[in-house]
Amino acid sequence: MRCSTDFCARYGGEEFAVILSNTDGYRAEKMLERIRSAIMLLNIKHEYSTVAPMVTVSIGIVSTQVLYKNSTIREFLTRADHALYQAKQQGRNRVIVNQ
Repeated sequence: MRCSTDFCARYGGEEFAVILSNTDGYRAEKMLERIRSAIMLLNIKHEYSTVAPMVTVSIGIVSTQVLYKNSTIREFLTRADHALYQAKQQGRNRVIVNQ
């Protein structure tokens, strides 16, 4: 389920941030898995990739529910980035939740 406060924006060269308000880690994982699958079904050719012949998406998720009360934004982003790189290291084209 989408909320009117959900937000997606480019966060770097090839990275995007998706903010899902009022969404726990489990629901975020399910929603982002649907996004990953939908992108893959588009079958967009990626002629210059050494990884896959089509565009794929690696997703790292972190939930504010698992952070300590006094966590900083930097700590939050570091955990999300760590989950993203885990997804890439585990073969790409997958969703990883940072617990």
